[in-house]
Order: sequence, then structure tokens, then C-alpha cells
Amino acid sequence: METKNKSARILLVEDSAFYSAVLCEQLKKIPNLTVDSAATRKEGQYFLDTHGNDYALALVDLALPDAPNGEFVECALMSAVPTIIFSSNFDPELKAKLFAKGIIDYVIKDSPVAIDYLIELITFLLFQSGQKALVASSDKALKRQQVHLLSNLKMEAWACDSAADAKKLLARHHDFTLALIGDTLKDCTGIELVGALRRSHTAAQLSILAIPDDSRYASQYLRYGANDFLRQPYSPEEFQCRVLNAVKSKRHLHSLETAATRDFLTGQLNRRAFFEAATPIVAHAKRARHPLALVMVDIDHFKKINDRYGHAVGDTALKIIAATLRNELRETDIIARFGGEEFCILMPDINEIELPTVLDRFLKAMRSISIPHARGFTGVTASFGSARHADIGLEQLIKLADDALYDAKHRGRDRFIVSKMPYSSDVQHGIA
Repeated sequence: METKNKSARILLVEDSAFYSAVLCEQLKKIPNLTVDSAATRKEGQYFLDTHGNDYALALVDLALPDAPNGEFVECALMSAVPTIIFSSNFDPELKAKLFAKGIIDYVIKDSPVAIDYLIELITFLLFQSGQKALVASSDKALKRQQVHLLSNLKMEAWACDSAADAKKLLARHHDFTLALIGDTLKDCTGIELVGALRRSHTAAQLSILAIPDDSRYASQYLRYGANDFLRQPYSPEEFQCRVLNAVKSKRHLHSLETAATRDFLTGQLNRRAFFEAATPIVAHAKRARHPLALVMVDIDHFKKINDRYGHAVGDTALKIIAATLRNELRETDIIARFGGEEFCILMPDINEIELPTVLDRFLKAMRSISIPHARGFTGVTASFGSARHADIGLEQLIKLADDALYDAKHRGRDRFIVSKMPYSSDVQHGIA
């Protein structure tokens, strides 16, 4: 989740000048974050009285000169400010009591890694919160506990007790980040549900955290596709660490998948990913004899844009063109940048009557584009070649569409041709 359009304010209460300086320096790196720093309970209380309703988070040291036994933690919690403890005092009993009172985390000052973890946690809570988590288990007490702990992380928890309901939720909402799976559900085992979810969702789409009653089954969960498991009983902080690691793993895998499958400039599929996505669709259409069309797109005189206005303007043009084409497509259509100024579109279930109308809409959309540059704006046009057939493979479709595109450019550009049948608009636009 991006931070550029969000802002937040936190309260730092730390009497160590060293740690206060280090934390403030690290927190400055988080965009749009305001930090109020206090060294005593009195200063911290002043900030709470002045800005209490504005604080998204408080980062508090337990031992302050005028509150040596963690008294300020009570002040922050009574002001309904979510609180993280950052202390050199490792007291398991005190830690358990503070978690019971509702703190978010208890981080020990023992290494630079602790500060890195703290900054990562703060960034997540402030700017990456609101992510959806599925909690699937027939154990009501376990579900309630997990929903509560997820709410401490500002995650949106959806609970269910059956695999059928879990699948319905994931089918209805495509933005779930995490699934927490217990051992038993009303209609299957947790292991069976993990296997079903992993068949329908890659690790880059959904992170799965198994929470078995018996840790002897943990390896089976991992074999079936869980990213990690959490042994019972677990502490709130262990739960939190496992959840954050699972979310981070999913985010990293998604980034890697995007880098491998998406064109870095336009964000559309690259050529390799297009073939992976399109091949089964074309094969299915061929077997079922369903209509589909493939369209090759080439931007007319694109080199002139780069030569006249520079490559930065050319890059902007490609982004605008790709977004414009994407907006004209259905969700089921696939678009990819094939290279340079060339794009490829696959449109399933489109018949010979609909196709010319759609391509004419593409032409008009291209002509409506205005590309900004230092001296004003310039327009663009594009040529389209299309082939539609249910009896041939993807490579042959691309060859036919490419031949039609060549024909369209040969005939004057700013037009489309479908399977050797020319369709041209009455108005021809060149580069401004």
C-alpha cells in the first residue's frame, strides 16, 4: 500500500538521547510522518493533552525519569492511543500484563535489528494497514482470539468455519492478503483447505499461515502449500511476528512476480507472460469452438515523438497509450506490450460483428490522446491488425494479425484491418 497520499502523527516518549536521535532519524525516512518527541512523562502528557486525538501510534520507553515503572503506558492507553513498548527491560511477566492491557508490541532494545523491525512495524501499522485476512476454523474461541490480534495490527479480519465459505469469500473479494487456517472446519480438514487454496492462489496472491492443534502435522501443511505455521499455544507477539512475516513474504513474492511478468514502463504484461496467459485461452477456444480475436497494435510514427520531444515524452506517451487501451478492454481481455511501440491484445468471446465496432472505438480512443511536452501537446494515432479464428493456435493468430497490421500501415496507417478486410475511418490524424 502506497504512503504518498497518507499522513500520520506519532508520539515518541524516550529519555535516552541516543535512542531518541536514532529513532527520529529513522522515522524521518517514512514519508508524510510527523513525530512529536518527549523525554519525560510530563512532556508526553502535554503532547497527549494537546494532540491526543491526532496520534495514530505511541512509541514508549518503560523507564522514564518521572515514571520509572511504565506509568506512562497507562496514560497512552487511557488516551486510546495504540502503543508500542521499546525498552531494555525484559520482564516476561510485565510483558504479559501489558499485552493483556492492549499494547501492540513489546520490542527489546538489544540490537540494530530491533530498530529495523520497529520501523517496519510502524510503517505497516500506519500505511499498510487495512489488509484483509481470512480466519478459517470451527474453533470459535480460536477465531475470536485471532480476529482480536489481527485488529491490533489494523488488519480487516473475515472469519468463517467452513471451506465452502472460505472459498466464497476469496472468490468475492480478490484483495485478501493472508489466510489463517485451523485444523478443523465443518466440511473438511485444515490441510485439505490449504491444498485447495494453494491450487487457486499462488503464494504471490495469498499467504497462508497454518495454526494446527498438533504441531506434528505442521510439515503436512507446508507440503500442501502453507507459507508457515504457528504452534499452539502462542504468545501475542509470536502471532504478530508470524503474521507480519507472512504479509511481507507475500508482498515480496508479488513484487518478484510483477517484475518477471510486467513491462516495467507501462505496467502491462510482457511478451513472455502474454504467451503464458493466452496459450490456454486460445487452446480452450479452439477445443470449444468459441470465437476470439487477437489484435496487434503499432503506434504510428512513434519515432518522430522521440526525435522531436525526447525519450521522456516518448515514455509518457507509451504509458498513456497503454492505459487508454486497457480502459477500452473488458476484464477478460489480455493486453501486453510486445516491445517498442507495439502491443498485443487477446479478446475472447467476440464475434465478427462486434469486432469492427470495438476496433473503431480503439482508433477513436487513440486519436483522443494528448501527450504533454515542453511546448504544449501532441496527438497520436495507431494502426491495428486483427485476426479471429477458433481453429488455429496462438502463433498462427499472431502471424495473421501481424500481416493485417502490416497491411494497415502500408495502406496509410490510422486504420484497422481484420483478416484482410479493411476498415478505415473517414478522418486521418497525423502527429501534431
